[in-house]
This record gives sequence, C-alpha cells and structure tokens, in this order.
Amino acid sequence: MVITNVSDDIFSPAAINDPYTYYGRLRDEDPVHWNELYELWIVTRHDDLVWLTRNHEKFSSATFLNDPRPAYPAIYESDEEIYRMACEYQGMMFIQHDRPAHLDMRKVVHQFFTPKSMEEWRPLVISATNHLLDDAEQKGSVDLMRDLAVPLPLLVIAEMMGVPEADRPYIRVLAEKLLYNNRGEPDRYRTLWKA
Repeated sequence: MVITNVSDDIFSPAAINDPYTYYGRLRDEDPVHWNELYELWIVTRHDDLVWLTRNHEKFSSATFLNDPRPAYPAIYESDEEIYRMACEYQGMMFIQHDRPAHLDMRKVVHQFFTPKSMEEWRPLVISATNHLLDDAEQKGSVDLMRDLAVPLPLLVIAEMMGVPEADRPYIRVLAEKLLYNNRGEPDRYRTLWKA
C-alpha cells in the first residue's frame, strides 16, 4: 500500500482548479491509486491505461450501467431519479460499451476517422486553432482548457456535422452542461438533464 500526501477528494477546489498538479502528483507518487473516499481506482500512467483498455475481459467500460453505488459526490435525494436517467443515457454512449458491441459501433464510424479522412479536416483544424488563439491573444490571457481544448473539438465537430455557425454558441453551452456530471455540486445532474 502506497501512502501519498495527495487528498482523495478529487472534487476539492484544489483538484478542480489545478488538475494538472493534482493528477501529476498522483502519477509521480502512486500511479495506480486506490481512492478510499470514493472507493475507486485512479490510474494515471499511459502504459497502465493502455493495459487496462486491452484487457476488457477484466475491466469494463460500462461504468454508468454497472456501478450500483449512489452518485458521488452526493447529490440531493430529490435528484436520484434524474441521476438514474442520466446513468442510463450515458450508459448508451459509444465509449461505455465493451467488446464486441464497442467494435461493432466503431465499424459504423471508422470510415469517417481514417488518417486520409482526418487529413481532409487539417485546414479546418488549423484555421479554428488560429482563430481561438487570436481571440486569446486579444484578451491578453488564455486558459487552455476553457479557451482552446473545449471549443476546438466543438468547432470541428460542428463543422463536420454541418451545424450553422449561428447555432454553434448554443451547442457549446449545451456541451458544457452535459459535462456537469464530472463536477461536484449536489445539483449537477439537474444542469446535465436540462441540456
């Protein structure tokens, strides 16, 4: 058992405000860490994660459908039905399926994500990246997650799907609300469900 000085509260302000330091320390001190507070493993090294994903017989991706525990951090008791519906919704996502169902789903979209197909999108990605960085330069500062990592995939996916430019800010708002399940507020599933 490895003892680390890193708090197990992955939803603490320190962990949320500076996840790079938080998870970097875990990677350095205890890369396969048992989190007592939330009763889960936190795996932070690339090689370990690759090994996990290649051993799907032992490790399931279907966490939303298979985890019988209540929401953590805790949610309001009145939101329990919303939480269960959100788990069912999220459990149907592509990434939440194990083999062989996951491979069958991948086959459907594979042709759109080959290296040749992706190369066709290079000019759009470069243009979108430059646009976002120009915006950051005008502001005089940049939060890489908020100003680049979140909007860039949304811009690219919106373009791929033909979402009109005027609708993209609304899509971003919805996408950000859909990520609320990764937060710690006790009412977070209300926001997710509205989105």
